[in-house]
Amino acid sequence: MLVMRKQGMVVIVAILAICTTVSAQSIWLPHSDKQTVSLEILKPDGHWSGVKLTSMVMFLSTRVPVSENCWVLVEVPFSHYDGTKQRFDHYPYYYWREINAQNLLGNPYVGLEIGDTLGKWYSKFGIRLPAAPDDKPYAAEYGLFADFDRAEAFSSDIIPVNCRFGLRHFWESGVSIHGYLGPTIEIYSGSRENVDTEVTMDYGLQI
Repeated sequence: MLVMRKQGMVVIVAILAICTTVSAQSIWLPHSDKQTVSLEILKPDGHWSGVKLTSMVMFLSTRVPVSENCWVLVEVPFSHYDGTKQRFDHYPYYYWREINAQNLLGNPYVGLEIGDTLGKWYSKFGIRLPAAPDDKPYAAEYGLFADFDRAEAFSSDIIPVNCRFGLRHFWESGVSIHGYLGPTIEIYSGSRENVDTEVTMDYGLQI
């Protein structure tokens, strides 16, 4: 599978589901018109030193149909960072800093998806609620590197509102292509309320 994305890499090592196929806020999981629950466990490959094996990022999500062509989406992100030491370079010297384990419950996502039951096209509208604290910087950075498509899940004092329009095409050979495009409006709050609102365009292509 070839995946073109803005940047970053994701390794999905576990998916739990209550139906034959699963779907979540992550657009890279298979489509389903049934009610689903999924758990993504990600292990980003970052630049950290001394990161323990227990460090991980998780996205717990559910997808509930409210009509034939409409679904409610909910996702809760969580980041656990545990590293004994972190190296900081200050040429020509460097030093190590002890780091305590950090657990971060990120910004939950609530959205609505409209599309056909086969998943050939869809539109998603959603918002993340500003729940992530700003005192867990290592867990936040670790979560960001896990999935750049959902970087806002671990940013503090931000209310991201996004819209996605996607298309999927399937061939009889089993090959499929999936692309999406849409804006994200980032509204800053709390300690960052003086920062100007930003609008970015997100896109992706999967074969």
